[in-house]
Amino acid sequence: DTTMNNQEIKAILDELNETFHPLAFIMTTDEYPNIIRQNRNSAKLLLFLYKAYWWFSFKRREPFILNNELFEKEINSGNVYKVVVFFGIRKKKNELAKEINKILRNKFPNIESSWSGIINELTPVNCNKGEGVRFYCEHTNVKPEDIYVVGDSGNDISMFNAYHENSYVMAKAYPSVKKYAAHVIPGVYKLGKLVLKKEKK
Repeated sequence: DTTMNNQEIKAILDELNETFHPLAFIMTTDEYPNIIRQNRNSAKLLLFLYKAYWWFSFKRREPFILNNELFEKEINSGNVYKVVVFFGIRKKKNELAKEINKILRNKFPNIESSWSGIINELTPVNCNKGEGVRFYCEHTNVKPEDIYVVGDSGNDISMFNAYHENSYVMAKAYPSVKKYAAHVIPGVYKLGKLVLKKEKK
């Protein structure tokens, strides 16, 4: 139920738009799982890229709305849970998103920022995967030492830090993400065998 301060997140997005010119913002609120605000005249390209991402990820695509006016209405008065800043598809956008993540983390202590390739993901402070797993452990009486975490992007680092001994990162991850995990594996499918092997010992 934790949301971001509307005026603060609006100010952050205005600053990002003015300084770095991201392609789009994607926001999650109470009413809408994904509202897209395009920042350039590239609606058709943006929709194509968004659909292509979900298609090639072999994941179920969340419903989305491309509507700048609705985005503004929600960011002014809605309950904002997450905003994704999308910079583009060129390789240099990866480095840009990575650098902006550092800036955001230092400048805005009330916002949790993580970096994954060409995007930055903004959530309320302490609303991250590591905290989510900790909350799960507390409410199900699972011991922290029995938790194994695996991931491949910036928003997985909080889990790697919280459960470092049993943290696994996929080989395809960026080096700046890999350094936080204790182990590297080729894919999630390997984790089951590793866990079983460890349990037998």
